[in-house]
Amino acid sequence: MIRVKVLYRGQAIQQISVSGHSGYAEAGHDIICAAVSTAFVGVINCLDDAPETYEINVESGLGSIRVNREVSQHDAVALEVMVRILGELAETYPDFIQYQEERRK
Repeated sequence: MIRVKVLYRGQAIQQISVSGHSGYAEAGHDIICAAVSTAFVGVINCLDDAPETYEINVESGLGSIRVNREVSQHDAVALEVMVRILGELAETYPDFIQYQEERRK
């Protein structure tokens, strides 16, 4: 099971974490893991803000991004795109992806 957790502070995304494997197919042939990885890494590669704006960790079966300070409008939209893609994948494949949002003030 892939677990996606999104933490908001107010309306802003503060952290996105992805962990686990879907178990949909064997490693290297799993389209769900590939879709999640593509969304996560693809958006990270599109971020424009300075590297010190984020703490990013990408490993096999694990990815996280934490926002350390205010981000540009471009990056805020990119992060929201990632969240929407991951949420849609979780709705489409609920037996393989668990999606959770937490909102703090």
